[in-house]
Amino acid sequence: MGARTLSTSHGTHRGAFAAIDWALFLVVGSIWGASFLFTAVGLEAFRPGLVTWLRILCGAAVLWSFPGARTPIAPEDRTRLAVLSITWVALPLTLFPVAQRSVNSAIAGMLNGAVPIFTALIGALLLNSSWG
Repeated sequence: MGARTLSTSHGTHRGAFAAIDWALFLVVGSIWGASFLFTAVGLEAFRPGLVTWLRILCGAAVLWSFPGARTPIAPEDRTRLAVLSITWVALPLTLFPVAQRSVNSAIAGMLNGAVPIFTALIGALLLNSSWG
């Protein structure tokens, strides 16, 4: 078999999705997409900053229900964890409700889902050897 652009890891299933695969795909997609819908609903009653805190508190409540998943954080990792928490959680969870005051939840979800595509396009443009 020749080189392929896209392939699965050795030993993984290369066939079509089974019914359970489609069900899992739909469940994950529904949960992910529902966050944008719930943000839009929350913005009808609350300010964007409160929507952010409510999302974080709901997520913390779910994680709190899995005590086996909690492990102590090493002191040398706490600064990195704080930076990661701000850049990957606090900032996006604040900016999405602010943005959703101007665009609907469907547009916000599609733009967020298109981030890997935009990243690939911008990366290809910036790494194009003809620019250098």
